[in-house]
Amino acid sequence: MSAVKKKKKGFDSKKVGLVVLVFVVVAAIAIGAGYLLVNNETFGGGFNAMTNDPNISSGGSSGKIKVVRVKGVKTKQETISMYVDDSASIGVYITPSNATNKNFTCASSNVKIATVKVNGNSCVVKGVKAGTVTITVTTTDGNKKTTVKVQVLHTIKISSISFPSSTHSMFIGTTSKLETTIKPDNASNQNVVCSSSNTMLATVNSSGRSCIVSAKAKGTVIITATAYDGKKASVAIVISVPVSKLAFRAATTSIKKGDSVKLQLQVTPSNATNKKVNCISSNTKIATVKSGDGYCIVKGVNKGAVTINATAADKSGKSATAKVIVK
Repeated sequence: MSAVKKKKKGFDSKKVGLVVLVFVVVAAIAIGAGYLLVNNETFGGGFNAMTNDPNISSGGSSGKIKVVRVKGVKTKQETISMYVDDSASIGVYITPSNATNKNFTCASSNVKIATVKVNGNSCVVKGVKAGTVTITVTTTDGNKKTTVKVQVLHTIKISSISFPSSTHSMFIGTTSKLETTIKPDNASNQNVVCSSSNTMLATVNSSGRSCIVSAKAKGTVIITATAYDGKKASVAIVISVPVSKLAFRAATTSIKKGDSVKLQLQVTPSNATNKKVNCISSNTKIATVKSGDGYCIVKGVNKGAVTINATAADKSGKSATAKVIVK
């Protein structure tokens, strides 16, 4: 019997070619299943898109690519006025709000009059000298533009600042608006920044050229107003406990002609800062009266009846009355 010769295994080019063909077909189908989404528009599969646009980025394995283009730009202000050395902020709004690239630049038509720089969502302008410039805002995506007219005014400096008086009285729990006097009257910037020497006694807020003071506790506190150029003015705030109620201890009192009587008052609260009262007689031909610290001294002049009125001297507005009969 003759031996059967075994055929040696070798490179089969037909099988390799078939495998490569299958791989290419599968890859082509996978690529063809993708799609491109630009500005919310879909472009159907079977292609491969290449772009250098920084706004377009791959959406991952799904093959999606999305970008929201800038359609416009606007500013919060169309015109602004400012003084030399002052700064002003121009708010910038990109549309649509979900635009992919919301970057923008700001440019001044004359940097010798006003300079400008980008700060967040704003253009910050600084006045250099008097004049008018145009600030141009330009979007990075789409080159959309808008402009703002800026007028830079000459600065009229403050020569002096003062309060109407050196002291001011207040009650606990009250608020006072203290307005400063600024010279000259046409000074460019008349806003002040107010501060308190002791916020436990009084707090203060700034409002234009005024200080709004709120009294918190009994004592004396210094309120200082500072102008933009550093000039200052101060006022001492004396905070007291007000009288909340007055009452005569005796509603009716009788005395003889020529005699005197001391009519005591109950002053509430007991820790009121000023317990003095101003006393008045309804008829001085029948009885006269003198004022005291929490009392009225009445002297009988002629027979008859009078009404004695006592008013708190601390200007809290509290008062009380009593009847005096002269026999």
